[in-house]
Amino acid sequence: MADKTHKQYGVTKIISKTGQTTSYADYDDGYYKKGNVADPRFIDNGDGTISDRATGLMWKMCSEPDTQTGTCSGTHSTYTWANALTQCYNLNYGGHTDWRLPNAKELWSITRLEPGSAPYINQTAFPGTVSNIYWSSTTYPYNTDYALYVYFGGGRLLGYLKTGSYYVRCVRG
Repeated sequence: MADKTHKQYGVTKIISKTGQTTSYADYDDGYYKKGNVADPRFIDNGDGTISDRATGLMWKMCSEPDTQTGTCSGTHSTYTWANALTQCYNLNYGGHTDWRLPNAKELWSITRLEPGSAPYINQTAFPGTVSNIYWSSTTYPYNTDYALYVYFGGGRLLGYLKTGSYYVRCVRG
């Protein structure tokens, strides 16, 4: 059982760990700590981007439209869902032009599921992350006026009206 990948329809998928190491009950996620994780998981590429070795995705280190490398101490703006999609699509950053708004699973994959203080994300890899809502590109299927988002202030995946203004982190890959 050394191979932790699953093949479906000719595509290899990696099931990543949640990162939870605290066990709250026998046989829960923190007890088993299963899934794939690279060590270190996040690699700082030195150009304001972070490579995620568990998923193969490349993230913009800072929230939009911050371009500070290393500290993310610049401006972090909010966007409606439609503007968030466009912001990432039009991004030319770190020598790449194929940025996009992450889907809900991708954005959720960088949530840190361990006790501590907000924001619930790796704050070394993603400094300056606001303890608030970040849009995903995923429309909520039961009410298409809503999109799914990750709330890094509490580590939750929820949905809200697309007309709301929230934060954005772009991804590529």
